[in-house]
Amino acid sequence: MTTSKIDLNDLHDKNINYLIGAGASAGLFPTLALDMQTEGKWETIETLATEFDSIDAKHLKALLFMYYYEECIKPVSSVDFTTLEDDEQTVIDNYKKFMKLNLEILLIRPNSFGHQVK
Repeated sequence: MTTSKIDLNDLHDKNINYLIGAGASAGLFPTLALDMQTEGKWETIETLATEFDSIDAKHLKALLFMYYYEECIKPVSSVDFTTLEDDEQTVIDNYKKFMKLNLEILLIRPNSFGHQVK
């Protein structure tokens, strides 16, 4: 696989959209994947929620979202960023690089009044 550099000047006047999924923080935060299969297919929080909706199992969906809070949301809200392992710190460093790149693009981009932001 080859990589090439992108000139930020080629991006500053374009509309850019990002889709950041659960995989972006894999290695640091829990994902929506579950350690269970149904008929040989791996389940996620989303697939189970959809299934529970289709069979009108509100009690199961409530339990699923309680699990989601305890296993996915709560751990993220209590991370001690001063005690990260190397692979966890790499995730944070990649987020920092991503955000710095976005800031660089925005600094080059003219604002809605036609002036460069500085």
